Amino acid sequence: MHRIDMSLRADKDEEAVRRAGYGAKFAEIMNTVKKDPFEPTPGHHFEQLKGNLKNHYSRRINYHNRFIYTVHPNTENAIDETGKPYDGIVRVHRAWGHNYKIV
Repeated sequence: MHRIDMSLRADKDEEAVRRAGYGAKFAEIMNTVKKDPFEPTPGHHFEQLKGNLKNHYSRRINYHNRFIYTVHPNTENAIDETGKPYDGIVRVHRAWGHNYKIV
């Protein structure tokens, strides 16, 4: 299981996703990424990005919008509510839009 860490931009994007009626798809992607952020799943169009975003991953919310994230090791030894350490940390950068400039 991975811990999810949302950026401030992703928090705002989540509101837009839900207002547009894609809340269920967003929740489905979040659950998949918590379990295994590298698992390709039908309907999510999973891909590793290239170029200056080469360590980022993308999953499709709809035709124009992508769920963009990175995966990091659990160097903080964070534990879940059951006391087990997380396998890693998933940092969600964006969840609404198609063109990204992630700093």
